[in-house]
Amino acid sequence: MRKLVGVVVGLAVVLWAVYRFWYLTSTPPCPPVAEIAAQIKQDPAVRQCADISVEVDRCVVRLQGRLESPEQLTRLRGVVQSIRGITYINDTSVRIVEAPFCEVMDLLEPLQKHAETHDFGLKVRLVNKEGKKLPVYVQGENLIIEVTTPAQFASFVYVDYYSTDGQVQHLFPTLQDPLNFLPPRSVYTVGQPDGQHDLKPLPPFGRELVAVMATKQPLVFTPKVPRYDPEPAGLYLDQLRQALPRDLSQAEIAATFYTIETRKSGTENP
Repeated sequence: MRKLVGVVVGLAVVLWAVYRFWYLTSTPPCPPVAEIAAQIKQDPAVRQCADISVEVDRCVVRLQGRLESPEQLTRLRGVVQSIRGITYINDTSVRIVEAPFCEVMDLLEPLQKHAETHDFGLKVRLVNKEGKKLPVYVQGENLIIEVTTPAQFASFVYVDYYSTDGQVQHLFPTLQDPLNFLPPRSVYTVGQPDGQHDLKPLPPFGRELVAVMATKQPLVFTPKVPRYDPEPAGLYLDQLRQALPRDLSQAEIAATFYTIETRKSGTENP
């Protein structure tokens, strides 16, 4: 009986060793993060209006960042799944940010990081909404934007409001207030609740975005005319892309932005 048990145990050990050998030799190794990231960046559909980071832990890929559409996320999943060695994809941290808001982020995030690196000192706050992850404004509520200009240089200031209908409204400079060249550490407020210059959300409601830029040199658009009237965001972003400096290394320019939500009614977010 003992001999039979020993034989069974020995056979089990041999079978386990054979299985492990087969499994290890037949299962492809986990690809490095750099390889996965490179394949993602090479895909044209994923490159469009996207910002994705990759982490790999035991052949599980974790994706973070933003994409423009659910279709783009499906395409991204397919790209990663086609890489040998991947056992699971976690994409719960990927946000969908529609156009034109994703394009605004693509343009302004490098300027924001550049300004933070050089400590230019641009400060922007949404008055009475400090600390809100996604500030909510209801119809009739004042949107007040307080801008403190960079400490290191006098600057031309631009404040834009991107609405959910694909338009952009230029809040500063305006026809009534065209002088947007301000000394260092100046405080300028957009949306004063005085009845004449107040700023309140209008339908259609949904995702909106407030963007602020401050630059030592004025932005020169083509054609060279003041941009006071609302216009399609896509058209403006194309021209803004041309007006921004190509090389940021020596540029004295800063930017920041806030995503907000507007509603017809409802309770404020905590």
